[in-house]
Amino acid sequence: MGIAKKIGENFLWRGIYLVSVFVINLLMARILGAGESGRFFLLINNLALLIMVAGFCLESSLVFYGASHKISLNKLATIGLLWCIPVPIITIAFLWFGWQQQLSTPDTLFIAGYVFSFMLINIFTALFHAHQNFATASQVLTLVNIFFIVFFLQYVNYSPNSVSQEEHFTTSIQEKIKWGYYSTVFLQGIILFVVSRNKLKFKKWILPTTAEMQLLLRYSAQSFFSNIVFFLISRSGYWFVEYYCTDSSLGNYIQVSRLGQVFILPAVIIAASLFPQTVGDKINFQSRSFSILSRLLIGIYLSAILLSAFIGNTVISFLWGKEYSEMYSTWLFYIPGVLFLAISYLFSPIFAGKGKVIYNIFIGSITLMVVLVCSFLTIPAWGIHGAAISSSVGFMVMMILYFIIAKRKFGFSFLNKQPS
Repeated sequence: MGIAKKIGENFLWRGIYLVSVFVINLLMARILGAGESGRFFLLINNLALLIMVAGFCLESSLVFYGASHKISLNKLATIGLLWCIPVPIITIAFLWFGWQQQLSTPDTLFIAGYVFSFMLINIFTALFHAHQNFATASQVLTLVNIFFIVFFLQYVNYSPNSVSQEEHFTTSIQEKIKWGYYSTVFLQGIILFVVSRNKLKFKKWILPTTAEMQLLLRYSAQSFFSNIVFFLISRSGYWFVEYYCTDSSLGNYIQVSRLGQVFILPAVIIAASLFPQTVGDKINFQSRSFSILSRLLIGIYLSAILLSAFIGNTVISFLWGKEYSEMYSTWLFYIPGVLFLAISYLFSPIFAGKGKVIYNIFIGSITLMVVLVCSFLTIPAWGIHGAAISSSVGFMVMMILYFIIAKRKFGFSFLNKQPS
């Protein structure tokens, strides 16, 4: 299957899955309200950081060495599964020493199961991607999400007009919805693991050799630092807003950030497709197809951003409700960064696929410093508007640096006329 077909397959199934994630996020935002949803999604954000640290970005190594066929699937699956086993213990220790307000039964078990399951999802999705299978993992995750959405709507008897600033669901219902959210991820992880045994056809569990483990850990270390830096670039604003602003403003800003994640989906999906193709030397910065793809993506995002500026207020008011009145004005400051970030997403997987993750780390480190400085200067005075401005400025710096390095080191040009 050609590059275009692979991107199309990933775009279709990954897109459907992420749309289902967006629907769940939207429903939970309406049920929990701005303040409670802000606290809940901040917890999910912090757990995402924990997953990244505990996982050490091993999934990036699995894709790299699986796509290049340098390490067998049996060995990659074995180390991936073993890596997940101690994660629940790490999670409980994290809650005990760093976040004791979350340490209560059954919350602790649900959270530990959530982190473990998310690790399983990352590991086995990576193995599917390494073997150019972009459909199966997304299909499994989507089906479970649809089940949760149906359960959600039936359980709370939800309708868009049933939640207003004056009328909220009971705390008991809100807590059960949160547990349902954790349970959904748990089911996704277990089902995906079972399906992978059949679809990927790995026959037995084999540990990698010492030399192979060194390769995996070396590549994971580079990806880990790169992803940690990027995570802080895109999410550090949450902590600043939590400190300087109200819970309601935090809820509004997190929803703006999540709306940005929806807009960024095409770039994310294309980047995920480009990485294994780059490892296999099927695409690079000199490819005419990459040049065309870059220009096309910019045109699509410019159109989408302008449209969202015109109709965003109406759409946000209808979907999120009155409690999210700060979203639209914040979105206007945030959307330039969406364009810059989308373009940047095309460059980072090619650097990584060429074994030059160090460039991603360098660019990310500079960008992070810019975002932190801007956040210190703008958020105390301008609140979540300042957070949005900081993100946009940071992503602009990131894009410019990617352009400069890609041009100087790899001869990148938008006007490339060479054959693919």
